[in-house]
Amino acid sequence: MKKAIFSAALLSALFLAACSDEEATPEKSEPIEAVDEKEGVEAVEETKTWNESLEEIISSSDAPADKFYALEKVMMDAEVTEADVDSFKQDILPGYKDKTYLADPTNDSVMLNFIFKSYIVEQNETDAWKDFAFDFHQNVKYVYRGVDGPESVAVKANEVQIDKVINNL
Repeated sequence: MKKAIFSAALLSALFLAACSDEEATPEKSEPIEAVDEKEGVEAVEETKTWNESLEEIISSSDAPADKFYALEKVMMDAEVTEADVDSFKQDILPGYKDKTYLADPTNDSVMLNFIFKSYIVEQNETDAWKDFAFDFHQNVKYVYRGVDGPESVAVKANEVQIDKVINNL
C-alpha cells in the first residue's frame, strides 16, 4: 500500500512539473567583471617585507596574543636570506646567554623580534642551532603570551635543554 501511495505521489509530481510553463533549468547569469575607475591601470597588491609587517604588528594596539597570531602569518610567509639567518642567530644567542631574553615580557618590540628570529633560525638550521632556536622560541612565545612566567617549570626545563646544546653552537 505504501508503495502505491509513493508511486502515485511521484507520478503526480512529475506530471505537475511537466505541465509547468517555467523552464526546468535556471538561467545562467554572466559574471560581473570588476572595472577599475581608471581604465588601463592594473591593480597591484603591494607586498610588505617581513620587517615592515613586523613593525606594523609591534606598533598595533592589539593584545599580545593577537600580535603573536598576526606574527605567525608573517613568520610562515617570510622570505629571508642566509645572511638574515646568520644575523638572527647573532641576535638571539646573546639574549639567552645574558639571561635578558625574558627580562621584559611586556616589551612588544623585543619579544616579537625574538619570536620571529628564533622561528626563522629553527626553520633554516639543523642540529644544535635548530634545537637551541626551538626551545628559545618556545620560551619567548609562551612568556610573551602570558602562558608561562619567566621562572615557570616549563621555561626552566627548556633552559636545561638549551644549556645542553649551547656549547655545540
